[in-house]
Amino acid sequence: MKHLAQYLLSLSLFLFCSAACADAEKLKSPDEQLAAKVAEISRMIDEQNGQKNISVAGKNNRTYITHSTKNREHALYYKMVSKKIEDYGTDHFPSKDGKKLYGEAYVSVAITESGNIDEQGSGIQIERSSGNKNLDDAALSIARHSAPFSRFSKARTSNKQAEIRVLIFHFNFNKRETEAPTDNKSTASK
Repeated sequence: MKHLAQYLLSLSLFLFCSAACADAEKLKSPDEQLAAKVAEISRMIDEQNGQKNISVAGKNNRTYITHSTKNREHALYYKMVSKKIEDYGTDHFPSKDGKKLYGEAYVSVAITESGNIDEQGSGIQIERSSGNKNLDDAALSIARHSAPFSRFSKARTSNKQAEIRVLIFHFNFNKRETEAPTDNKSTASK
């Protein structure tokens, strides 16, 4: 319970500091702002993973994974899940009243060893809102409808607890990725 409380406190402090530093962030370019956000989230996850897997009162071990993971197995799994979510999201680009929605959000997806969403635990959550409820709901829906994912092998640990992998994704819905190419060359937007 102590580790979960520390994680929640860290996440709360991150969100508070993000809001408090909004004015300072406006002075940075969008790329610099995004890089700073990703670095901070990665730092928090590395910090939590440095405490080994989080075990909550006999429940599941959780490993938090971002796109910058250095663990080869986690990186391959992250890439596979990311591709499945991106493919579904491309086919189901968010819209409201016939107009496409644009913005970005950070979403966590908790996946069990069997490849299913961890509905008994944190499941799928918005970690950082886009500021648009419809877009946030669409991001959650895209992640949910992309499941189930492939199974993964349990980490080699001495305990017999189930492992949960919590993957953090940056959903970025922008016009550039949805517009048709202007020349005869095909373009990939990934």
